[in-house]
Amino acid sequence: MADKKNKNVFSSIGKFFAEFAEAIVHGDIFVKLSLVWMGAGYAKRKQYIKALLMTVLEIAVIAFTVSFAMKYVPKFGTLGTVKMEKVFNVSTMKSEINDYDNSFKILLFSLFSFVVWFAFAVVWIKNVVNAYRLQKLSEAGKHIATFREDLHS
Repeated sequence: MADKKNKNVFSSIGKFFAEFAEAIVHGDIFVKLSLVWMGAGYAKRKQYIKALLMTVLEIAVIAFTVSFAMKYVPKFGTLGTVKMEKVFNVSTMKSEINDYDNSFKILLFSLFSFVVWFAFAVVWIKNVVNAYRLQKLSEAGKHIATFREDLHS
């Protein structure tokens, strides 16, 4: 029973990546452009709200990476190198603590960053596959659902 479940899981993962590879190989320029700009495939097929949402998501993940994740992920391997030190300052007559690396924060925020990046990678791959699906619908002359129709379905 467990072997069948494992086989189904690996089969699903294989299918997921096979669809992605097919989209890259057979997709038009807008599908390929979706690898860089996530909204390109949607914008070409006049799904402007989805194009905007994908673009905003991509910008948000880039901003998250630059402004937050890069403070912690580079230190993940060592969990920080600066130890906490307490030094007494004679002029203020108080103990001061240096700007040390908090290993728990580094671990927590690095793992959170990895989860965000993994989820984004899945959405990014599905975006390319959906852009290719829309291309095939367009080429076949079939109706491409609007954003409102997608919400209702």
